[in-house]
Amino acid sequence: MNFFEHQDAARKLTRRFVWMFFLAIVIVMVVLSLAIATAFDSFDLPTIGLSSLGVLVVIGGASLLRLARLSQGGHVVAEMMGARKVDLDSKDPQEIMLLNVVEEMSIASGVTRPAVYIMDDEGINAFAAGYHADNAVVAVTVGTLDTLSRAELQGVVAHEFSHILNGDMRLNIKLLGVLAGILLIGNLGYFMLRGVTYARVSSRDSKAGGVIIAMLGASIAMIVIGFIGVLCGRMIQSSISRQREYLADASAVQFTRSPEGISGALNKIRVLANGSHVESKHAAELNHMCFGESVSIRFMSGLMASHPPLEDRIKRIDPNFDLNATVTMPEHYHEQEQVNGEHDSSASMAAAAGISQLAGSGAGANTSTGENSAKSRPNAESTVKVNAKQVMNDVGALTSEQIEVGHAMRLAIDPELHEALTTEEGCRAVVYCLVLDIERRTREREVNLIVEGDNNEVAKLAWFLWEFVHDLGLAFRQPLLDLAMGVISYCDKSTRDKMAKTLREIIMFDGKVDFSELMVMLAVSPQLSDGAHKITRNKYKSITKLKSELLAVFGLLAMAGSDDEGEWQVAFEVAVEHCELPESDFPAADQMSFSVLNKSIQKLRSLMPDKKQIVFAACVEMVLYDEEITLREYEMIRLMAKALECPLPVSISGES
Repeated sequence: MNFFEHQDAARKLTRRFVWMFFLAIVIVMVVLSLAIATAFDSFDLPTIGLSSLGVLVVIGGASLLRLARLSQGGHVVAEMMGARKVDLDSKDPQEIMLLNVVEEMSIASGVTRPAVYIMDDEGINAFAAGYHADNAVVAVTVGTLDTLSRAELQGVVAHEFSHILNGDMRLNIKLLGVLAGILLIGNLGYFMLRGVTYARVSSRDSKAGGVIIAMLGASIAMIVIGFIGVLCGRMIQSSISRQREYLADASAVQFTRSPEGISGALNKIRVLANGSHVESKHAAELNHMCFGESVSIRFMSGLMASHPPLEDRIKRIDPNFDLNATVTMPEHYHEQEQVNGEHDSSASMAAAAGISQLAGSGAGANTSTGENSAKSRPNAESTVKVNAKQVMNDVGALTSEQIEVGHAMRLAIDPELHEALTTEEGCRAVVYCLVLDIERRTREREVNLIVEGDNNEVAKLAWFLWEFVHDLGLAFRQPLLDLAMGVISYCDKSTRDKMAKTLREIIMFDGKVDFSELMVMLAVSPQLSDGAHKITRNKYKSITKLKSELLAVFGLLAMAGSDDEGEWQVAFEVAVEHCELPESDFPAADQMSFSVLNKSIQKLRSLMPDKKQIVFAACVEMVLYDEEITLREYEMIRLMAKALECPLPVSISGES
């Protein structure tokens, strides 16, 4: 399945578990209503009806409250589990290794850098959480860092990135909200039981004995009924999660081309005493989201476990894996991990050479020379033969080669630039650098706009960092955005509003529209306008209902890809024909203003997955109508993919 089919499959699974949720509510409601009717010796319809309504309100209300809280982003889930956020400028070797692995995956996949959290548990486990990639977090346990090699850690992180790319996170969070309601009755019973136990110890009033006995009976009844809810919840988790875990394991192998990495991690869970156990009181609720079983399942484990058996997962990944082999623990490998942003000129060359080969620039960078990255970066206008199917197959996918490019690109970032990407002010400065003018005098005036619209420190940083950003070249534009926006999206609203206003002023400063700058603005706008912390609902089932929005976007892409008006029209007609939009004229200038385009993309993000696939394919077709692509055009497509929530990797895989 491709990215869009995975998204659609996740939606269908959502519908499936909604029906299972209602069935679970009915079961709990019937049992509890009968218990209440028995307690009051009243089986009349009003008593049963009122008790059923009460159960429905309690369970439904608890689920809605939990979902409302979870809608704030993946960090809420991490905080529920008691995880602590890792500072981007951490000096701890283990944390540096984890940050580097996550960063490389982010650069390679075209996904905004997730926030990274650590749980203080000795078991080997991890999870990814968030409604979409722009507000995702990745969390691992201390045991994961202590016991896994870098290759094994990379396999675990790749598994979690698969959940990010395949649309599993939204499904998992909805399931987490639903479980809160189903499990509430049992939790209330345990709470009442503790209260009753305390009351029996502290009360000396014999008259209170009858009340205590009644409350004791009610609490036990609620615990028993809650156990039914737990069984239902476990069955829902199991039915939804198992196949998604197999898929994520397979994707991790595809991403890393290292079956021994993830199979080694799974085997250590199987062999070591702490397994994948997590101590958090919410561990059972989040079991379906974790890399391994976070709680022990002893009762009907074959039916209730949310993950497939470890041996089965290992053998599916690597049929030749020796389950009897001695488990080796890493020794001092953390000290070998390159520190954040440590500059490596050979890696810089490798990054340029890798992109040159995959994007066809023919720069021919030589990793053995001492040339700097600016001299060896690929030519943005050189072309490579490629078809639209190759690009579409790459959406939401990764290969080991692309991860290697991500690794090399991380090392190619100058230490001072990388250090800036660990702070809010530095990240804002880097994004400003991407739209500052190449001409010094104009750039000075634009930096003054940053002083007025943002603050003086950010302006100074932008002036200082511009050369580092410029020297990296076009291929680093989206990777820098992905690293920076992972921090900026968590800034307060007033800061993001100021930044959005300042970016627009810089882009419009010279009175001319630079389409590459406009594409940057459109790509970051959702995260600057609370988009990263809002749920994008797939509500549009028809492309024709968004005809005017589509024409505006197609017009922008046509003009951004060429200076020739004749080529604009040809490319535009290719896209219109692909989407079957009759009687469509090239949009006028006022129909492609930033405000119009921004609103258009917000609506297009809400298309159903199959319709979004058609739209993005049209965008790709119009750029590739001549079956050639430049690095500039590929980066333009990547920015449009980011705006439409269709992550496109750092380079073309070459697989068609």
